Amino acid sequence: MHIITRKRLNEFADTHPETGSALSRWYQVVKKRNFDSFAELREFFPSADQVGKLTVFNIGGNKVRLIAAIHYNRRRLYIRARANARRVQPIQVEGVIMQNLDVKKTENAWSSLSRSVFVPHTHAEYERIVALLDSLVDEVGEDESHELASLMEVLGVLIERYEAEHVPELISN
Repeated sequence: MHIITRKRLNEFADTHPETGSALSRWYQVVKKRNFDSFAELREFFPSADQVGKLTVFNIGGNKVRLIAAIHYNRRRLYIRARANARRVQPIQVEGVIMQNLDVKKTENAWSSLSRSVFVPHTHAEYERIVALLDSLVDEVGEDESHELASLMEVLGVLIERYEAEHVPELISN
């Protein structure tokens, strides 16, 4: 599974060093596995629960409660640090069909999206993308058929790319 964002795990482990090894074990298991369903996930994490649109993991004997949205078919786990953040309004792009892509309509739609969806090059830009992803996680949760699920995936790819260059892997101390 792709874990987005691992920076949150690193920051939590830095602030709470007693959780580092448990988080690292959880991270390694999730990173190496591609779970196909919540039932399969429960085989590895029996204390995981579905709460609303999200999955809650109890890590390290309940030392850490990690909240995430999991898109099984896309092999992505989106870590959600805040459970009650603001919600994003759905982005609607009407009349854009990939087979008959109208560049002018796409340009009009993109002009409003481009302020929010971009390749981050600085830490501040990275934080803006993560904040948008947080809002989408709140709205979409684990509903992979939601209209905004693919936008979550795009943001996840942008975040992963930035983290690959700027955020170290989570390792046990």
